[in-house]
Amino acid sequence: MRKVINYVTLTSALSACSNPEFLVEGKILHALAVVANLQDNLIVGNALVTMYGKFSKTVRAQKVLQIMPKRDEVTWNALIGGYAENKEPNEAITAFKFMREEGTPANYITIINVLSAFLVPGDLQKHGMPIHAHIVLTGFELDNYVQSSLITMYAKCGDLNSSNSIFNGLTVKNSIAWNAIIAANANHGLEEALKLVLMMGRAGVGFDQFSLSVALSVSADLAMLEEGQQLHGLVVKLGFDTDHYISNAAMDMYGKCGEMEDVLKILQSPTNRSRLSWNILISSFAKHGCFQKARESFQEMIKLGMKPDRVTFVSLLSACSHGGLVDDGLAYYNAMTTEFCVPPGVEHCVCIIDLLGRSGRLSEAENFIKEMPVPPNDLVWRSLLAACKTHHNFELARKATERLLELDPSDDSAYVLFSNVCATTGRWEEVENVRRTDGIEKRNEEASM
Repeated sequence: MRKVINYVTLTSALSACSNPEFLVEGKILHALAVVANLQDNLIVGNALVTMYGKFSKTVRAQKVLQIMPKRDEVTWNALIGGYAENKEPNEAITAFKFMREEGTPANYITIINVLSAFLVPGDLQKHGMPIHAHIVLTGFELDNYVQSSLITMYAKCGDLNSSNSIFNGLTVKNSIAWNAIIAANANHGLEEALKLVLMMGRAGVGFDQFSLSVALSVSADLAMLEEGQQLHGLVVKLGFDTDHYISNAAMDMYGKCGEMEDVLKILQSPTNRSRLSWNILISSFAKHGCFQKARESFQEMIKLGMKPDRVTFVSLLSACSHGGLVDDGLAYYNAMTTEFCVPPGVEHCVCIIDLLGRSGRLSEAENFIKEMPVPPNDLVWRSLLAACKTHHNFELARKATERLLELDPSDDSAYVLFSNVCATTGRWEEVENVRRTDGIEKRNEEASM
C-alpha cells in the first residue's frame, strides 16, 4: 500500500535542504508538495520560503510567499531573513513594509533579520537609523537580542562609536551584548577587542563559546602566542575544549603563531574533521613552508569524501605559489571549477598571478588577467607589479600601474610601487619623474616644515 506524504514529512525534508548543493532535491520536494496538494499548507509554505532563501533564490521565495493563501510572522521572517543573507537590504525593507501593511505583527526575530541586512555605510542613513527609530518607538530596544543586533549593525556600517555608545548605555550587560561589542571591535581594532574580552571576565560575565572563539581569533590575527596559550588554558579549564568552533579557533591561533605541533595535538582524527578543520590544517602547513604536507592533506581530504570550498583552494594555491609548484597550482585551479564546481573568485586569481609572477612567467600572468572570469581589482595589479619588480619588467609594470590608477587615481602606493620597479631596472630619470608626478617631494617638504 502506498504511503501518503503528510506536511510533517515534507517539512522535515525541506528543512534538510539547507545548502545550495541540494537545489535540485529542493525543487523536487516543491513539486511533491504541489502533487500532494500541500502547497497551501502554512508550515510547508514557510519551509519553502526558508529553503529558497538559503539557495539564494529570493525571487522564487517571494513568489511562494505571494501565492500562499495565509501568511504569518514566520513567513515574513523567512523572506526578510533570506534577503538579509543574500545582501539585499532594499528588498528586506520592502518586505518589512508589506508585512506591516498586511497587519502581521513583527517580533524580535523580524527586527534582527532586518538589521542584519545592513552592511555598508550607505545603508546606515538610508535604512539603519530609521529602523533604529522604529525600534525605539515600538519598544524593541529593551530586547537583549535586538540590542546586540544594533551594536553589530552600526559597526558593520562603519559607525563603531555608535556601537560603543549603545553598549555603554546598557543598564545590564549580559554575554550577548559583550559578544556583540567584542565582535564589533574585532573588525576595527584587534587589540581593543582583546581588552574587551578581559573586561568581560573582570565584570563577572561568564565566557561562552562565542567570546572565547573571538578572543582566540584575535590572538591568532595578532600572532600573540602567550595570550593565545592562556586563553586555550582557560578553554580547557571551562570544559569548552571539545567544542568544534573553539577547537578550530585554537588550531588557527597556533597555526598563525607557527606552533604546528600544537595544531596537530588539537586536530581531530581524519574521519571526524570538518571542512573548516581541513582548511585550517592546509593553511597552517602552507604558511610555514610545508607545501608537500599541504598537498597531502588536500588529497586525504578528498579521499575521505570531504568537498573542498573556495577557502580550501585559496590555501592550496597559496602553498603552490610559495613552494614554486607552478604546474600543480595551475592544475588545482582548473580542477577547482571543472571537478569541484567551485567558482573562481578574485582571491584565487591573485594566487595564480602570484604563482606565475614568482616563476617569471609574466606574459602568461598578463594573459591570465585578460581572461579572468571576474574583474581584476587592485590586488591583481599589485601582485603583477611585485613580479615586475622581481623580474625587471619595466613595460609591463607601466601597464599595471596605469590599470591600478584607473581603479583609484588617488592611490599614492601605485606610484611608489612603480618607482621601485624603475629603480630596480636602473631608470633613475623615471624614478624622479614618478616622484614629481606623485608629489611626494612636496608632501615631504610640508611634513618637514
